[in-house]
Amino acid sequence: MKKRIMVLAAALVLSLMAVPSALAANTTGTAYAATQNVEVDGKAVEFQMYGVLEANGYGTNYVKLRDVAHVLSGTPAQFEVGYDGGISITTGTAYTNTGTEMTTPFSGDRAYTGGAQSLKINGKETSLDAIALMDDQGGGYTYFKLRDLGSALGFTVDWDSQRGVITVKTGSTTTPTTPTVTYYKEYPDVPDFGAYLGIPCTDVTVSSENDKYTKAVSYSYELADMEKCEDLEGKIAGWAAVLEQNGYPYDGEYIDDNGNTVAVYAKGDREVQICVEAADAHPYFAVYVFDWKPDPVAGTVSFYEEYPDVPDFGAYFGVPRYDTFVPSESPSYGKAIVYLYDEKLVSAMIGAGFDVVEMYSDLLAKNGYYYSGGFEDDAGYTVLVYEKGNKTVMTGVWDVKGKYFYTVQVLEK
Repeated sequence: MKKRIMVLAAALVLSLMAVPSALAANTTGTAYAATQNVEVDGKAVEFQMYGVLEANGYGTNYVKLRDVAHVLSGTPAQFEVGYDGGISITTGTAYTNTGTEMTTPFSGDRAYTGGAQSLKINGKETSLDAIALMDDQGGGYTYFKLRDLGSALGFTVDWDSQRGVITVKTGSTTTPTTPTVTYYKEYPDVPDFGAYLGIPCTDVTVSSENDKYTKAVSYSYELADMEKCEDLEGKIAGWAAVLEQNGYPYDGEYIDDNGNTVAVYAKGDREVQICVEAADAHPYFAVYVFDWKPDPVAGTVSFYEEYPDVPDFGAYFGVPRYDTFVPSESPSYGKAIVYLYDEKLVSAMIGAGFDVVEMYSDLLAKNGYYYSGGFEDDAGYTVLVYEKGNKTVMTGVWDVKGKYFYTVQVLEK
């Protein structure tokens, strides 16, 4: 298991970021009644919507499909809604009213079922995130995200931050533009995020090889440039789809040490990670590509590069090294290095019947280190001590800011 130990600054999570949809298949919950003023081609329209609280803490409003069709009828973005075993939409056709438009069949909050809703647009199968609500008589109503409908049907949905108004433009875009698919020169199988969105990359940083990866590159993009993109959410989702087509399936997400949500796509030992982060209080969007070093194969006897006579604990037990820590010199020793390993992985090996302590002690003894005793540290953990000439090797559990590591510490007097 690769260690995701990116040290990221405190970051903002972009509410439009589609990685992945917050509504998984068959999601259930409570949708709350809401009204939303929308400016359609300069004319104010009040929609009756239902809002859902997403996993990231943001609220997302969903609008009834027939309400949108009613409002846009007679504009360049008009469309008809039908049903032939499923929802069907025909663009460029005036909408036929049913008398249920611009009203809500419900009173107050309602239970919903959410997920990907299949539908046909001009005969072509597609799917959009949606929520389904049932009225008291058992009738079902499907609500969609307004921005998703704009992306699929060719009208522009935007946010006027100065006036605090959602705007819809029906004539500026009738056919969504096709993004450009090119690839990073460092990684010919990773699609270029900036080229796909049509925005510049403001910085490329190549990190040197270390204990965890052979190569790592980060690409930075300004959020201000991204916010100017037409159909930002759809383009991010499209880029992710191209990434998956190139063999990088979505591999989940995690919260880093600073509370930031990071989405991960993996292909072998290579990972693509995307997130919003901040440097010097300046938030930006980042695409990271890591070529992780393979996990060591258990039973391999090798030695630490800094100490050719100290057996590499991780290599021998097949446990990846989490980090290497070099403490400051003190009067009691000169050079010192601490090698950190995930305590849970080591404990799991012990629980499986491996006498890790005894096996590593034997390995140290074969290389001239004799056991000189043990002691209990300030946190109450037992530390075992081995010596050879002017070098001391200590092994045991170490608490680092609330995270526990199994450590091999080498000190030179």
